Amino acid sequence: ALHNFRLTFMLRRSIYASTQSMMTAYERAKPMFALDNTPFDLSKMAEMMEASDFSKMFEMPELGPLKGNAILDGQRKNVEAMIKAQQVASAGYQTMFDKQIAMMQDVFSGMQGQIADMSKAPTATDAAANQVEAVRKTYEDAMANLNELAEIAQKANAEAFAVIKGRVEESFSELKAA
Repeated sequence: ALHNFRLTFMLRRSIYASTQSMMTAYERAKPMFALDNTPFDLSKMAEMMEASDFSKMFEMPELGPLKGNAILDGQRKNVEAMIKAQQVASAGYQTMFDKQIAMMQDVFSGMQGQIADMSKAPTATDAAANQVEAVRKTYEDAMANLNELAEIAQKANAEAFAVIKGRVEESFSELKAA
């Protein structure tokens, strides 16, 4: 029982001491939030927030030979180049999509023609020969279409890459000039 009493007493004393130290820490920190004890000059902050001086908040400091605003301009140009590259690639992919639709329409109309031709064949041998010829023609058309789609995709990617490459080269020349 004496042991439990000592533990309880020590625990209460520890809680009381920590509460007191927290209160004194709070009391010590309290003046920090007073208006006369701020590390910032509030009048200068108010001046900076005026409408005519608002742009000063976004001015970048000079960083050695590079100017802060030049860095922002460079990043703006980078974003514009990425947008342009995406537009170029999208246009190429739209062309590829349109070509795929045209190819599918050609395939379906070709299938309808082949079915009509097969039904007109006078003998089973002629029908089989027509079918072999149709399969050969379909295979050749499919290979030509795949090559055309690959060329369209390659062209779209090359044009987008050229836009990005041009911006990278421009960035290096800007850095050399700085």
